[in-house]
Amino acid sequence: MTSPTEPQPHSPAHQLFDAALARGDMYSPDSPRPLIDTVAILNHPTFPHGTAWSEEALERLKRLGFTTLQLNIAWGSRPGDEALNLEDVVEPATEWDGMRQRLELNSRPDRRAERRAELAERLALARRVGLRTVFHFGAPFNRHNEFGDAPPNCVSDPEVHRYYRHLLRRLHDEYPVDDLWLYTYDQDAWLCSEFGECPRCGGVPLHRRLPAFVESLAGEWASMTGGRVWWSPWELSAGQILGCIGEFERPEILGLALHNNIAECMVAHAGDRNTSNLARAASERGMRVAIEGYFGAATEETETLTRLQSPLATYHQVRTMMAVPGVSSVKEYYGLDLAPYDPNLEAAALALAGEDLTDDEVLAALSARYADPSTRTTVEDIWRNVSAAMEMYPWDVSWFARETGRRGARHSLDKAILRGSVAETPAWLSTRASTFMVTADVDPHPWLLEDLGLRWSATASFLQKALDIAQTLPPDLRIGEDFAPFLRELDAFHRSTRALGLHCRESNLAALIRDSVARRTAPAEGVVRELLELLALDQVNAREDYLTDVIETLREDPAVFASVWFRAPTLNPPGHPDTVAGRPGAVFTYREGLFAMTSS
Repeated sequence: MTSPTEPQPHSPAHQLFDAALARGDMYSPDSPRPLIDTVAILNHPTFPHGTAWSEEALERLKRLGFTTLQLNIAWGSRPGDEALNLEDVVEPATEWDGMRQRLELNSRPDRRAERRAELAERLALARRVGLRTVFHFGAPFNRHNEFGDAPPNCVSDPEVHRYYRHLLRRLHDEYPVDDLWLYTYDQDAWLCSEFGECPRCGGVPLHRRLPAFVESLAGEWASMTGGRVWWSPWELSAGQILGCIGEFERPEILGLALHNNIAECMVAHAGDRNTSNLARAASERGMRVAIEGYFGAATEETETLTRLQSPLATYHQVRTMMAVPGVSSVKEYYGLDLAPYDPNLEAAALALAGEDLTDDEVLAALSARYADPSTRTTVEDIWRNVSAAMEMYPWDVSWFARETGRRGARHSLDKAILRGSVAETPAWLSTRASTFMVTADVDPHPWLLEDLGLRWSATASFLQKALDIAQTLPPDLRIGEDFAPFLRELDAFHRSTRALGLHCRESNLAALIRDSVARRTAPAEGVVRELLELLALDQVNAREDYLTDVIETLREDPAVFASVWFRAPTLNPPGHPDTVAGRPGAVFTYREGLFAMTSS
C-alpha cells in the first residue's frame, strides 16, 4: 500500500508546482533580468544557523524562484552577531586621512575575523550558483537612538558622506557584491530631527537633507559596480518619503525598498494605499521599486513561532505585493529556513511563478506530496483554517499584537488595556496610525475592546477548527516532522489568541457589574453567568489554576469581585521609571512582558 506521505510526482497538481519551481532557472548572469526580481535571505533571527550555507541550499533557493540573495540576516538584535553595519566588516584604510567611526560598535570585536570570513564565503557560494547578491546595512551608525534627536554622525555633515563613500570603496575591494540595501533609521542608524538640537539640521526638513546622503552613496556604488543602492525609508512618514523621492537628482541609480504596508511587513495587510502611492511615485521618477514581505512560515508577526502553516495567506500576500503598480522586485523580509518542511514557502514559489491560481489550485499543488486522497483533503482543510485565522487576526490594532510566540495563554487580572507606544520617529507619530489603531498606550473604550475581543475570538475559532481537523490525520503524519512541530505551535497560538479575546470580554462584563454596584442595582440578567462561564473557559485554556479565587469571589459576591478584579490599572506619569524609556505615550507598567498586549 502507498504511504500517505509518499510524494506523487506525476499528479497534475504536482506538475503545476514543478513548473513554478522551474522558474528559478530563468536567471543567469548573462540573461535578461526578469520583470520581477526575487530576493531571498537564508536563515532568520529566531534560528540564525538553521540551514547550513551550501551550494545545495542556494540551488534550492533558485529552484524556488529566487534570483538574488541577501548575504546577512541584518536584524537589529544582531542574531548570531552577523554584520549589521559596514563597520562590522570593513574599516577605513590605515593611510586614510579622514575620520574613523567615533562611536563604539555594537558588534562583538572577537567575532570580526569570523564575520569577514563568513561574508566572503557566502559571496563566493552565491556567485558559483549564479545568484545576484545584496549586502544590507544601516548608516549613518549612531548606536540606534542612543543620542536622540541629535546623533553625532549627521547626514548633513560632509565628512560623514566622505567617510561612508570610503567605506563603500573598501567594501567593493574586499566583497564585490552586486547591490546594497540601506537603512537610514534602525539597523543601528539614526537621523537628526529638524526640531532637535543639531546645529546643521535644525529647521531643515528631512526630505531636504537626507536625499543628498543617500544619493552620495548610490552614486559612489554605481560608479564602481554599476549596481544599485536600495534605500529603505524606514521610520519616515509617507509624506517625508514622497518629499525625498522628489528631491533625488539621479533617481535612476536608486532603488526604493518598501515594506509591504506603510506601517510594517504584514501578511494580511499588504499593498495599502500609502505603499501603492509611494511605489507609483518612485517608478514614475525612474526608480526601481522593491516590496518586502514574508515568504515562509517564520515571520516577525508570529515570532518565536516558526512552523505555522498558512500557505493560502502567504500566496495571497505575495500576489498582492507583485501586483502593486511600479514594483520591479519582491523580497523576503525576515528570512527563510530551508531545513523544515514549509508549505508557506512552496506557496510563495507558486505565487512567484506568475500564474493567478484559485485557492483550490494552490492547495491541490501543495497537498500533492501526500498520496492518500483523504489525507490530502484533511491537510487542505487544516491549511484553509489556519490561513483564514492569519487573515482574520487583528494585526492592525497595535504593533504589539505581533510576536505572538512571546505571549502566553494567561493575562493580567486588571482590566484589559492596549499597548501601542513604540518609538519616537516620524512614522510612529504620523502615518503608522493609518494602519495601527493604537500607537500609544490606552485605557480602551468598551467598544474598542468589544471589536478586538470578537476578532480575536473569531481567529481562535478558526485555529480550534484546524486543531480539531488535525486529530483526524493519520497517526504517522500527525506525529511526523511535517506536522508535529506545526501542531504544537498551532496549539500555543490558539491558546494565546483565545486568552486575548477572553480578557477583552471579561473586562467589559466586569465593568457592567461595577456600574451596577455603583447604581445600587442588580447586574443585567446573564452578565454574571456569562462571566463565570468565560472565566472557567479561561482557566482551562491557560492550563493553569490562576482564576479559582476570582471565580469563587464572583460567585459569592459580585460587588466584592467588582471592587478587586478587572479594574483599570494605574497610569504612570511621564518619565516614570516603570515605563519604557524613549517610548512616547508609554503609561503602563508591563509586568506581563512587552508583548502581553492587553495586560499591564
